[in-house]
Amino acid sequence: MKTLSLFTLFAVSLAAFPTFADESSELDFNRDLAPILSKNCVACHNAKKPEGGLNLESYETLLAGGDSGPAVVSSDAAASTLLERVKSEDAPMPPDDNSVGAKRLAAEEIELLTQWIVAGASAPTTAAMRTLQWQPVPQGLQPVYALAASPDGNYLSFGRGSMVTITRQSIGETGDVPTQQLIDPAVAQALGDDNPLAPATHLDIVQSLAFSADSQRLATGGFRTVKIWRRKTEPTQLLQGLSPATGLSAISPDGRWIAQTAGEQGIEITDCQSGQSHRFLRTHATKVTALAWMSDSSKLLSSDEAGQMALTHTANYAVEAVAQATPLVCQSLVRIDDAQWLMIDDQQHLHVGTLTMDATAGTTMAARLIAGFEAVVATVVTRPDATRAAIALSDGKVKLVGVPTFDLVKELDTQVTIRSLDINGDASLIAILPHSGPAHVWKTETGELLAKLEQDYTKSQLVRGSDRNVIRQKALVERLAAKVPELQKVVEQEVEATKKVQEARDKAAEALTAKVTEVATATTGVSEAEQALAAAQTAVAEAMKVVEAKTAELDAKKKTVAEMEQQKVAAEQELAKREQALATANDSSQRAAAKIPELEETIAQEQTQLATLESSHAATQAEVVATDQPTALAFTQDGTRVVVTHADQRLRIFSTRTASPEANPATASKIVAMRATQDNSLICLTDSGVVQTWNLNLPWELERTLGNASESPFSDRITALDFSPDGKLLAVGSGPPSRFGDIKLIDVETGAIARDLGEAHSDTVLSLHFSPDGRQLASGGADKLCRVFDVASGELQRALEGHTHHVLGVAWKDDARTLITASADTSLKVWDVESGTQLRTIAGFSKEIAAVRFVGQSSEFVLASTDGNARLYNADNGQQVRAFGGASNALYAVAISAENKQVYSGGQTGQIWAWQMEDAKLLRTLP
Repeated sequence: MKTLSLFTLFAVSLAAFPTFADESSELDFNRDLAPILSKNCVACHNAKKPEGGLNLESYETLLAGGDSGPAVVSSDAAASTLLERVKSEDAPMPPDDNSVGAKRLAAEEIELLTQWIVAGASAPTTAAMRTLQWQPVPQGLQPVYALAASPDGNYLSFGRGSMVTITRQSIGETGDVPTQQLIDPAVAQALGDDNPLAPATHLDIVQSLAFSADSQRLATGGFRTVKIWRRKTEPTQLLQGLSPATGLSAISPDGRWIAQTAGEQGIEITDCQSGQSHRFLRTHATKVTALAWMSDSSKLLSSDEAGQMALTHTANYAVEAVAQATPLVCQSLVRIDDAQWLMIDDQQHLHVGTLTMDATAGTTMAARLIAGFEAVVATVVTRPDATRAAIALSDGKVKLVGVPTFDLVKELDTQVTIRSLDINGDASLIAILPHSGPAHVWKTETGELLAKLEQDYTKSQLVRGSDRNVIRQKALVERLAAKVPELQKVVEQEVEATKKVQEARDKAAEALTAKVTEVATATTGVSEAEQALAAAQTAVAEAMKVVEAKTAELDAKKKTVAEMEQQKVAAEQELAKREQALATANDSSQRAAAKIPELEETIAQEQTQLATLESSHAATQAEVVATDQPTALAFTQDGTRVVVTHADQRLRIFSTRTASPEANPATASKIVAMRATQDNSLICLTDSGVVQTWNLNLPWELERTLGNASESPFSDRITALDFSPDGKLLAVGSGPPSRFGDIKLIDVETGAIARDLGEAHSDTVLSLHFSPDGRQLASGGADKLCRVFDVASGELQRALEGHTHHVLGVAWKDDARTLITASADTSLKVWDVESGTQLRTIAGFSKEIAAVRFVGQSSEFVLASTDGNARLYNADNGQQVRAFGGASNALYAVAISAENKQVYSGGQTGQIWAWQMEDAKLLRTLP
């Protein structure tokens, strides 16, 4: 096996630099000698590959020696052949041209080995498992070995050094790129909390990542450890047992206070921090019509049907009346700032009010009618700076105006009856909630409808997958059906061939019959000659000459009989041969004929599966549009998302970038009030009196850790990971270099090993990929092989040979039939897995091909090479489509956005490069 300098995973130094404590001044085999042998000798002298019959994995196997006898002789350095070989200049061990990167022992290492032998080569007193003293990965060594894009189009994950980071898939040319680093506190504990570099995902360099098909889980691989992270969409319950929210309610800007009407005239205020509530039963003399909080959440402004207003203070729960020159019945109160308020009266006219608070004169509100705004049904202002206001009219028009001048900036015609609306911070988008139908998002600059927010996140993801499943299954059924005429032709050919064989056999039988007749005739002649000879012998004296003549005649006829006997044997052999050929032809014909019903049965089974998939796909498609009426909506404070509540007790979160759904968090009951806070949280009050909060960043949290550095079901570093398409299994690839490569299938829900494929390779497993239909698992290893396993049984189906170096990447085409392998031998190979044949080799690269991914359902694929380039190729003709340039160093990993619009790659420098798929334009880098 050759060593790849670009992949430090084959070097001992790759682990996050473990060191070993010197526990004793006396030499101990496990502590002092085993690390030397492991680093330089065990790759070729182990139980699986004991060159020269010598295994150096343990003290016991070392003393057992090899084909040449004892390797170590206690107290006798001169007689110890191991010491002789490591010192030799003529035939040194390891040899200088070895293929595993082993180096000759240093002088000080040879001296340690000599001292140990001279001292008696004593048995070890320490345990074979050494305690690892982990050190942080140096800042100068932060390569990107793994990249993954979530199928829902939202997330891009990459391992940089020992840290895994999650960011957004759409990486534009400008603007901030929100990220989350996946930090495991256990790593910090292992490295020491006082270490400034301690926060990390794993103890060593991350080499493998994989998103689940539903995009809710991310698996990360480290040293003998797999960690599964889950997207947090569940709410945190702040309070419960509040009064049922049957009237008006409002949440303060900081999310701390909740106000709701108590009866018709009272107000109840709850402190979410302390859980205490205070009820004001007679805040107003008539029914409360509007509630609104001031910016610092310290005061609540309310109005009633009589046109009176009141200000309630949270500091002391005092209520003061707000004096007005003319009472105004407000159906809506919207804060511009604490002094300026937009108000919609009971005649749907728009007013701007000035609130003045004076310690001596008291609090007053002066309202001014804004001309030109009649039939106003809702209004909202931008946050945090109220420079724009959106005003919705009963005819479906929305006017975007400047504040405080109220000059018209833009008018939109939504053509729906508007219930409420919201506007993002820069006023570029307006979200509309109609009285019926889905919510809308409009672009204010162009006046165009961006999208209807009607898709259900979960169902849309299922549709994406089920659509591909149906297309793939149809193709499989068509391929199988196309084989029936081919098999029928084969049967016809076999029948025709059998006829010819039968004819040949019949001719052989006729020839044998003729030979038997000839032999019988010749035999009769012999008998007659013998009789004549006997008669002649009685008259020897008289007819000596006749005897001689008859004797000659007898010899000739015997010779003829002998020749005919030989011909008869040959004829019998020919007949036997023809009969065997006939039996073989009949068997072949029968087997060919038998394949037709077998194939027809397989086709019937696959057609049944197709019908099931089509039915499921149709049902899911019918449900992908959320039919439940939306009840409220709001932009997040950063404007990147719109949150819509629905009557089915579910939140739906949509991206303002793509207008696509991002999540469907479930709620305790119907939401009656919500507030997006500055820290990107969402506070909600339900009609059952429950207060819940969500982190709208939907952070990823550690769900489960499998294994650790000292005790683990995995043999070595986790070098490959992949989730099955149904998300139930996680394939884990590992293996100590030059020893073996093992694969385990993990039950994702329980963390248990569902199936152990054992030592599937004779060297480290470097890549894994489930087929899109989930039936097969392809693996690539450092043993130069690609193997394909049946997932249900775990049995090996194919061993694809042809590469001359490590198989670094494997990728299935969406047809679940075509497979690409990428290798350190600077080539790719395209395979037809059904037949096990190699379709083509794509060569001509200057350096190793480190990773490969197919683009959607097409025949195009993207590769990453250590020459610093990512490239787009066509698997059908082996031709390059375009190159993605600009990377400054070796690239090791590649990923493609869910919509196939962007290509990402990372490598030695730790940078992430993002290109546009259609024209290879470099969008930006993440340094």
